[in-house]
Amino acid sequence: MWLIPVLHSHVVGASLGYYLEYIVPLAKSFQDESCKVKKITLCKNQRTCARNLWKLLPAFCCHPTGMHRRIGMLSELLITLLKEDSFMHEDIAAALQINTRTSYNQLELDEV
Repeated sequence: MWLIPVLHSHVVGASLGYYLEYIVPLAKSFQDESCKVKKITLCKNQRTCARNLWKLLPAFCCHPTGMHRRIGMLSELLITLLKEDSFMHEDIAAALQINTRTSYNQLELDEV
């Protein structure tokens, strides 16, 4: 999972649809597998991979493409995560701040 830190640092202007269609299901599968595994170390590794994938959300919210098409899907995901997974609260807040800031900056550029 060496690619996750690279993505976290360098994803800008990526498709929000990609995160929702590929990263989220992958994170869910790691999370589900972590519950099925009997070995504690393997369980922890699976859970860590899942959380690291979930934590890519703020990176994908920096100048995202397709936000207007995916806002409903993103909203449903965020509501579910806020209700069920407290470890995501900071990342969701960061994602919303980044998205708001980059959208506002883009509006300012469009007006110039």
